[in-house]
Amino acid sequence: MKLHRMPYLVQKMIVEELGFNERLFLSVTSRRTCSLLGMFKVNLDSISITVDTDDIRITVWKTYFDEWTFKMPFNQRHWRGSSTWRIDGSVVQVGKGQYSAMYCRLNDERLATTENAMTVFVKLLRHLKSFLNVRECRHCFLRIIPVGFIPQLDCDLVYDLLNISNLKTEPVAPEYLEFILENVQTKVLRLDVKVPSVRGYKYRRNPEKERVVDRLQIQNYSWVDFSELPVARAISIQSKIRLYDMNTILKSWIAGRNRDMEIGDFELGRYSPRNRKIIFNDVETHVTESTEANMDSWFTAYRDLPDRSFLHNVTAVDILRETDGTRATVVEATNRPEHQSKRRMFVLVWSEANLRPIGQDDN
Repeated sequence: MKLHRMPYLVQKMIVEELGFNERLFLSVTSRRTCSLLGMFKVNLDSISITVDTDDIRITVWKTYFDEWTFKMPFNQRHWRGSSTWRIDGSVVQVGKGQYSAMYCRLNDERLATTENAMTVFVKLLRHLKSFLNVRECRHCFLRIIPVGFIPQLDCDLVYDLLNISNLKTEPVAPEYLEFILENVQTKVLRLDVKVPSVRGYKYRRNPEKERVVDRLQIQNYSWVDFSELPVARAISIQSKIRLYDMNTILKSWIAGRNRDMEIGDFELGRYSPRNRKIIFNDVETHVTESTEANMDSWFTAYRDLPDRSFLHNVTAVDILRETDGTRATVVEATNRPEHQSKRRMFVLVWSEANLRPIGQDDN
């Protein structure tokens, strides 16, 4: 008797005994079998996505010994598949690589190689999700950004780490940058991008979109509007910003903008009384209410912040948001004991989430 004709409990017993590799190969035999596997999905330990100069890769793990890597090469000129799979309604050629790697391409000569690889990527990820519990992507590395790839990212996944950077700053279209910041759920988003296609482009947040990024780490900030930062709980700009830009960040927060930022980490230049005057120009400051114990707890509790033992010449003041009186502690520190060494500035908002680890509430 065929599996799909058996009683439900018998189907369940048989499918639950299947190994990871058996599930994969049964899933490509027919749509009916794949649907049956989808009724008894198995949890994945991890999934990762990589876009490199040569290919797109999806790697999935059930255990350390159960791992599949699917490669969609950009250069398919001399490549031939040894078998064919039916994936998401299309015929895909599959070739066995080293170890657990499998090379995949769509059996459609009308598509250019890059488009072919991206099409297979979308279909394969959708196929894997049809019979496996895939909710999170452990890491997604985009070392290059093929035209049209960004909108293909699955917005139903939560990305532990989305890293869009390489040895050089990657050019990106405005609509792709907006898509990433507004639609892709990310715990840590690392961006080293520029927008050369629009001169003087500055990202403008969409007020109708909710926050999807928890920790945003920015290398090249040419696209950042400091009066209205991208929406993220923790923002780190890892290149030195201008003193006037730091002043804009503080004044905007006091005025009620940049409300989503609860932790800020910014690189500054060397210390001088004049530089400090520029940063706090027209910024009303108050004696800080943060104790040394509170500061230690903050810097210990959050991975967004460095180890406080490596910070020197620490000073702190408080600022208040005009709209609701929320307090934030602004911390200045140097990376070395010398007073003239480079500085960093941290903005620690007295939000409920930030006060909880140090045993206080927002009252």
